[in-house]
Amino acid sequence: MNFKKLAVCVAVAATLGGGIAGQAVAGAMAESDLVVTNFIFTNGSGTALSISDFSSISFSDKLSNSAILGAATDNHQAIAGTFSPSTDAMMACVGPGCGSPPATENNFTPDTPPPTTLFARGDSLLENSPINVPSLTTGVEASTIGETSLTDGYTGSGGADSSILLGADFTFTTAQAIGSLGVSFSANKYLNAWTSPGTTNPTSAQADMHWTLTLLDADGNVLALWNPNGVIDSGSANALGLTETSDACQLNQTVRAGPNSPNVPITCTGFEQAFTNFALDANTTYTISVGHSVNTQATNVARVPEPATLALLGLGLLGLGMARRQSQPK
Repeated sequence: MNFKKLAVCVAVAATLGGGIAGQAVAGAMAESDLVVTNFIFTNGSGTALSISDFSSISFSDKLSNSAILGAATDNHQAIAGTFSPSTDAMMACVGPGCGSPPATENNFTPDTPPPTTLFARGDSLLENSPINVPSLTTGVEASTIGETSLTDGYTGSGGADSSILLGADFTFTTAQAIGSLGVSFSANKYLNAWTSPGTTNPTSAQADMHWTLTLLDADGNVLALWNPNGVIDSGSANALGLTETSDACQLNQTVRAGPNSPNVPITCTGFEQAFTNFALDANTTYTISVGHSVNTQATNVARVPEPATLALLGLGLLGLGMARRQSQPK
């Protein structure tokens, strides 16, 4: 092989190598994970309320999970109307990554970018009781997660959500006056919207979470409303009718990522506590509703060679053809 042929072969090899390196890797991931532990209702002194503090009580807990990936969907629900050790809605999941960690039932540990498996999933689990009930553990654990993981090579959209209506229609009549109704719990939050470096439109991701508590009187009037936002702002629109003693985490938040946005996850672990600014009267009916939900969605396009890479690849193939012709015997 003469130097001219060698130069052509080297040029072709470099061009092919440059074509692989020059491709834009396209991936998107949206994750929202909120785990609440030791959630209890207390009296003014911080002691957990007991079932004996109520002359009547009824409630309906509802868990709902859904997932969508392209045209595929999955949905599951679970409803409980009596105190029980746990209420578990089956994980909703679509995509080849389902069934392998982290997309497994009751696994509330989020994945880490960049995405390595393709799936969308939503999952939720509710355990224990918010008041003292015989034979049950006091202190609710409520776990929700939504993940949308779109890998390089996938073109399309996906989304997942999970929600718990903890104590929805938790209607009770007080047996005696309660000086100040208290609510306390610990929160563990993970929120992320991530897209690969170098990606372009329409690659995007969005993740959000919401946690809110509402106390209503028998006529449906709002007496107290709490949206923990990581700031002690008693009496504000986020803590209406309440005095906050601890508000460590923003639990009502949305994050978005356009293309080329390899963001860092937002995390928080902390204690939340608030008390009503008024007493609950004896022999009076009230309703407490707690909403706890997460949602994720993402859009991705498959990676394609960059225009400059395509041009170089064409020149490389042309050079390879010329070298082959020159090597043929005349």
